[in-house]
Amino acid sequence: MGLGRVVTPPGIDITIDKPYHDESGEPKNYEVIVQENQRHQLFLEKGWIVIRFAEEQVVCWPQSCCRVIAEVINQIIGTPISDELTTVETLRPIQQWNEFEARHMAQERYRDNYLI
Repeated sequence: MGLGRVVTPPGIDITIDKPYHDESGEPKNYEVIVQENQRHQLFLEKGWIVIRFAEEQVVCWPQSCCRVIAEVINQIIGTPISDELTTVETLRPIQQWNEFEARHMAQERYRDNYLI
């Protein structure tokens, strides 16, 4: 009797995006955004799951981010989502910013609104 092939779930890449750099306050430029998107595409091509959060989402709604991760894991391997997370508010989507918007956010120090 042969052993069946064990299927392992794909890897999960979790990324937290922010519009500009901490130290310099410089916005992420278009080339960096393209590189990050290419990196994520490589993960997808290798069968990984890519979950991207905006830094604001993680800081302001951490439980909702956990719910997203739990839902993805549930879809992959069927692990039930805890009752505690099923009552958590659905994560609010945040549109990915472009270079112009990131520059404006940096000038306004937008991240200071949600970072303590």
